[in-house]
Amino acid sequence: MQHISSQIFCNIVADNLDTGILLLDKDLKVVSTNNWFCEHTGLSKPELVGNQITDVFTLEAECRIVNACLSAIEFGLPTKLSNRFNSSPLPLFPPSRIGQERYRLQQRISVKKVSTDEGEKFCLIHVEDVTGMVAKEDTLRLLAAENQQARDKAEAASNLKSEFLATMSHEIRTPMNGVMGMLGLLRREPLSESQHRYLNLANESANSLLQIIDDILDYSKIEAGKLKLEAVDFDLRRSLENYAEFISYRAHDHGLNLVIDLLDIKHSIVNGDAGRIRQILSNLVGNAIKFTPKGGIVVRAGSRQISPDEILFSCSVTDTGIGIAKEKLKDLFESFTQADASTTRQYGGTGLGLAIVQELVKLMNGKISVESVPGTGSCFEFNLVLATSQAPQILTPWPDLLNNDILIADNDLASRKVVRQLLEHCGATVVEVDDGNQGLAELERHYTQNNKGYDFILIDSRNGAGGDLPLTTALKQDVRFREIKVISMTDTDVLEDGLLLESGIAANMRKPVMPTELCRAIKHASDGNSGPDKLLEPNPGETPNLFAGKKILLVEDNAINQQVALGILEDMELQIHIAEDGLAAINAMCRSPDDNLYQVILMDCQMPQMDGYQATKEIR
Repeated sequence: MQHISSQIFCNIVADNLDTGILLLDKDLKVVSTNNWFCEHTGLSKPELVGNQITDVFTLEAECRIVNACLSAIEFGLPTKLSNRFNSSPLPLFPPSRIGQERYRLQQRISVKKVSTDEGEKFCLIHVEDVTGMVAKEDTLRLLAAENQQARDKAEAASNLKSEFLATMSHEIRTPMNGVMGMLGLLRREPLSESQHRYLNLANESANSLLQIIDDILDYSKIEAGKLKLEAVDFDLRRSLENYAEFISYRAHDHGLNLVIDLLDIKHSIVNGDAGRIRQILSNLVGNAIKFTPKGGIVVRAGSRQISPDEILFSCSVTDTGIGIAKEKLKDLFESFTQADASTTRQYGGTGLGLAIVQELVKLMNGKISVESVPGTGSCFEFNLVLATSQAPQILTPWPDLLNNDILIADNDLASRKVVRQLLEHCGATVVEVDDGNQGLAELERHYTQNNKGYDFILIDSRNGAGGDLPLTTALKQDVRFREIKVISMTDTDVLEDGLLLESGIAANMRKPVMPTELCRAIKHASDGNSGPDKLLEPNPGETPNLFAGKKILLVEDNAINQQVALGILEDMELQIHIAEDGLAAINAMCRSPDDNLYQVILMDCQMPQMDGYQATKEIR
């Protein structure tokens, strides 16, 4: 291999660099250079070597480069010069040699002192053409500015959407509140049978319209990314029981059996948005009621801890309704979608409910699915993640039913199964029958085998107090069975005391049977009380008026809603003053004497001049 001297090697390397190299002596004459300089100055190496620096650069560049070279040689101070951020950089080389297009370039220049082993001083100038880099940076800055502008526009649009949604919600709900409020006040008045019917139809139509409005507003919030979830501690089991009590009336009105199974709720005190969970259930159970002409609906719910900070809530809603064709299932959760057009015509609805449900479930880190068979029914299942709560868990006071024999007489298999599971959870031995005749036969069998009657009998009372006649007659007339404690289960409102006492009923539960209600009824019957549990039938006449004489400020700008509020509050013997906006509310507060301040303020949020939020802040 041929030996290459270090001088030749350095020349080869220097000539192949994409940057300029210029070596000057102490008198600022060119000692050496590379091909880059030759290309950019239009001079050959022999023409460059030996020339003064002033012969290489333009007058504009010469002054700053000469000063930098002198500082480097005399004081050893390195210098960096740059025109890279100038839109029109200073020219480095005379345009007469290289053309007008190339004589200006974005440049980065470094100047420093170098020395030989013998101590001879030189100045090394390094020039880098960064025109392409600067162009890229300019492009990136432009894109960044455009992106920021787009973000600002998106944020402004989002804020406008939020303001629009808040305004629309207020403007739509305000007259609806007036309509429904007036209908509620009208219900207090003496009306004929036909007027009551018209009032009920108007109220049902108003509720349907309100549901459509709520769906549209919620969907709009979801689309705008403005739907927020609460994170508060709540009792999951109690919340579901309260919802079951509410929806059971609607199911009963449609002639449907409603069963709620909450036995698998292992963690009841959780942290999350109880209102949105109720909304999910309202949509699913509401659809089940709407699309189930006969039969029943079963809601099963459970919760379990999946991590130190998370609770998995699972729920299913199963019905015996019309079902959904398989090819329609994939689009079921799309917006404005129902199974087919005839469904919309027959049952109504916007097709937004399930789309909203899916989005709510996603927001809570969950999933939803559906299985359905046309003509048989559907099953919707969903799960979502709730946070654990630092509050202590509330334990259900399960009664000790060990060694107790209990008979359930109910022709609803799903309802019997749930009640049986609850009783067996308490240690009881449970037997089920469909009707009174089977119940009578079971009473005889049990007494013959055990020489004693059942400890408890739970009877479905949908056919009247005491349920099926053969069973209730035997319980009243046969001395062998008189000690059996009878608990009535009814789909309707609480039965009158006279009917319950006449039938020998010790306690009453409203279906669907909830764990809390079952525990209370068992305890009431076990305590030997004669007659139904008064807790189920409070007497409003005995409740003292705790609000009489209280001073209340009603802040509401809508005259109709003012009348609605006054109508609702008029029987409470309150001192009610009205302010039409937030500013008037503050003035009223200021005028109120210290010894007679307002004790409650009912504050509207959206009002002219000053809204409720600002007024509340000022009052605080």
